[in-house]
Order: sequence, then structure tokens, then C-alpha cells
Amino acid sequence: MKAKLLILVLSYALIFSGCTFNSPQTEKQQAQQATSQSTSPMLKRVFVVIDGSNSLNEAACIKISNEVKRVFDALSEYQELRVFSTVEGTKTQPIFIWKKASPTKPSLEKVYINETIPAQGQILMKQVSAACSKASNGSYILHAIQSVYSNFQGAEKADESMLLILSDMLECSPKYYGCSEQPNGFEKMIKGLDATSLSNDCPLSKAIPLENIFACFISMNDKMRYVQLSSSPACGAFWEAAFIKMGYSKGPLNGTDIGGFLSKMRD
Repeated sequence: MKAKLLILVLSYALIFSGCTFNSPQTEKQQAQQATSQSTSPMLKRVFVVIDGSNSLNEAACIKISNEVKRVFDALSEYQELRVFSTVEGTKTQPIFIWKKASPTKPSLEKVYINETIPAQGQILMKQVSAACSKASNGSYILHAIQSVYSNFQGAEKADESMLLILSDMLECSPKYYGCSEQPNGFEKMIKGLDATSLSNDCPLSKAIPLENIFACFISMNDKMRYVQLSSSPACGAFWEAAFIKMGYSKGPLNGTDIGGFLSKMRD
């Protein structure tokens, strides 16, 4: 009887000691994992679509360049910028990609600030200028947005994504959605959306929340009819229909100033 009791006591002692030995180790591992997760940098990817169509004049191109530069200057640590132009094609590559990430070696910090950042800014401005000067770019705004979505495939997963559209929002893609020279022409373009596979090819709502999208109107042209078209309710109705096709309940926020977008980048 005493032997059995001794065995029981020893068994409980071993079980108890095993628990007290393993528990702190598990808690330590959990703490280390939590610390690792909390210190991991958050990647915010900023997409910008720039309109390079011939419905915009030189002043509009300068405005677009200035706004893109503001976005570049507002990039925080570990934010990435990808810029697309309104060329034909739903899977075109960005004209500019850069992730702002300071070097791990303090000795390289000065070179990074004084050389790397300015050099990247110059490359960006050169690419934007080239895109705006090509009249052959057309006004494939929806194609550029589709390229943004296709760019998610194979890209490093971002913690948050944002989209800025710098355009007069006058879609003109004759082979796909059509063009409009008059406000009533947008009705036909809206019907044209039904004949496309936009819902399947570009479910953008799965990638970027609506509150992270902003359309900045750059409606400068020597021909007033373009300005009137871009600001017409009919044009707005077309874009609302297009974004509903991409999985949203309505169209994105829009205006003429990107201040709110920049503030959201810094959040």
C-alpha cells in the first residue's frame, strides 16, 4: 500500500513539475511572437493612375506632375508607390515602382537621404512627363484601374492599399467601353459595361476599400466642352456604374484637392 502511495505521489510530482516547466516556456514563446508581430513594419502600398490622354492640355500635365510629386514627398517609411498610366491593356506594368525603406546600416543613412530619395524623385518625374506627352496613350482609365488590380497578383502582400486617380475621368476606349462627346453618350457607355467581364476581371473591392480611393479631377483643356463633360452628372453616373461593377456600393470620393488622400497616407 505504501509502495502504491509513493508511486502516486511521484507521478503527481512529475506531472506538476512538467507543467510548471513547460508553461513559462510557452508563455515566453507567445510573448516573443507578439513582440515580433508588433515591431514588424506595416507595408502601405499607394497606387496612382495618371491620365496621359490628349483631352488634357499642358497645364493639366503640369498639374498631374505636381500632384504625383506631392504623393512621393508624403511617403512614409515602408510605404510603396506604384504609378500607372492610361494606356491600352488591362495587365500593363507600372511606369514607376519604389518602396521607401531606410537602410539598416546607419552609415548609409546620409547617402539614402541626400542621393537615393532625390534620384528616385527625378526618375518618377521623368516617367510621368513621358506618359503625359504621349497622345497615343489614349484615355483607357478603366484599363489602368484593371492593371492596378492585376498588379496585386504575385506582389508582396501589403497591410493596406490606396488608389489615387489623377484624370479628367473622360473614359475613351472605343473597342471596349466606348467614348462620349455629349452627356447623353454616357448612357450607352453604361450599357456597354454590362457586356464586359469587369465584375470577374477586376473585383477591386476585394483589394482596396472604397474609403481608400480618391478621384482627383484634372479637367484643364482649351476646349471647354471637355471640362463640361468631365464635370457632368452623366460622367459621374458612368463611374458610379463602373465601380459598382467592381464590387462597390457606389463611386469613390472625388474632388480637386488631394490633401485628404495625403493625410490618409500618413495615418
